[in-house]
Amino acid sequence: MPETPILGNMLKTWLFLWIVFPVIAASAQTPVWTAPKAEQWLAQGDWKKGLLAKPHPSVDAVDFAVQYHRSPALWDSVFAWLRTENLDTLRAGKYPIEGDNAFAIVTEGPTKPQDSTKWESHKAYIDLHYVIHGWERIGEAPLDQAILTEPFTTGVDVAHYDARGKYYDVSPGEFLLFFPENVHRAGIQTPGAPKDKKLVIKIRVSAPASPLVTLDYFFNNEWRKNKAGDSVRYHYTWEDTAASGFSKLGDVFKAQGFSLSSLTTAPTADALQTASVYIIVDPDTEKENPHPNYVEVPDIVVLRDWVRSGGVLVLMGNDKGNAEFLHFNRLAGLFGIHFNEDCVNHVVGEDHTPGEIHIPATDPIFKMPLLLYMKDVSSLSLATPATPAILKDGGLLAATARFGKGTVFAVGDPWIYNEYIDACQNRQGVVAWVGWLKEQAR
Repeated sequence: MPETPILGNMLKTWLFLWIVFPVIAASAQTPVWTAPKAEQWLAQGDWKKGLLAKPHPSVDAVDFAVQYHRSPALWDSVFAWLRTENLDTLRAGKYPIEGDNAFAIVTEGPTKPQDSTKWESHKAYIDLHYVIHGWERIGEAPLDQAILTEPFTTGVDVAHYDARGKYYDVSPGEFLLFFPENVHRAGIQTPGAPKDKKLVIKIRVSAPASPLVTLDYFFNNEWRKNKAGDSVRYHYTWEDTAASGFSKLGDVFKAQGFSLSSLTTAPTADALQTASVYIIVDPDTEKENPHPNYVEVPDIVVLRDWVRSGGVLVLMGNDKGNAEFLHFNRLAGLFGIHFNEDCVNHVVGEDHTPGEIHIPATDPIFKMPLLLYMKDVSSLSLATPATPAILKDGGLLAATARFGKGTVFAVGDPWIYNEYIDACQNRQGVVAWVGWLKEQAR
């Protein structure tokens, strides 16, 4: 069968990744809380301050390191309470540690058959489970592999799921931690141990004081002369207040608590260390910059590790002829996404209908019915782990991918620059989209 251009390009991208990445993986520069660094911190144990209880092998070192270093005083109070309380004499009940930010709940009694327990997760609190006497079986599964059965309700920090996970038989001496990215199932009876005494410490999730969104100015690096004859950067930048800029998008991010920054160099682990969201938009062609900065292998390695450790990467393409695709697709392909280098949603003249996109009320990103507008877009093709995000007439305009602890959002157009942020219901859409990005950010 003849090779189609799209399929052929995708195969070339997968082949590139398959050949190149095993060679370079060992020398990759990594961000601060990669698994090896977090596991080293966990093993050193400075955080224990004399606590004898050990973390269960299932504890996610990266999640623990991130949360501990955001609120070390809170976690130190929790571990001090565990270290100094006589757990054997505590009666069933609730015990304060740090007000609503940390408190313990002690229970004592029969454990349950597995079918009588439910998978659950929490948004506001991390759960620390510790068995004081007896045995208990506890299950754990990734949230993104669970099926929601009972959603969160106002004032109740629990949702329930169907899931398939791992089970651990837990006894005194080890504690488990369950973060918002986990679902867990506790209180399950083990053979020969019909009851136990345990505690659950609820520890409030700590968000970054001000999440940082970083906009790339390296791969998108366009300049022009202003009225005074000076060279100025423009086109999809925070500072560009003309129709071509992202100044209004920056205002939406700031309204939701983000701080703005830009990166004029190639991405590095150090440069992205404090970024929650990193946006690459419309990488340059030679028409836009006679010496374009292409996405190269070291950039892909840095971004791979940054996303895997919890970063949120936004990739915004453009239609054919208006963005560089070959190198950009090598990055996107790592996450199962391919920009097809075509032009769909083509708008001619005053008839804007071809650019309109109807979003259903059940959409997981926008969470409301919307009429969005996006013109002259590169469509996408997907492979695992990417999933569709915005569809129109069977064509794919945007996608998401979960990769390690992080998230990728890709769209075939700059979409919400100043010229079109108020077209149709794009304004409502971008507010919802930025809120969704914030939810994904670590």
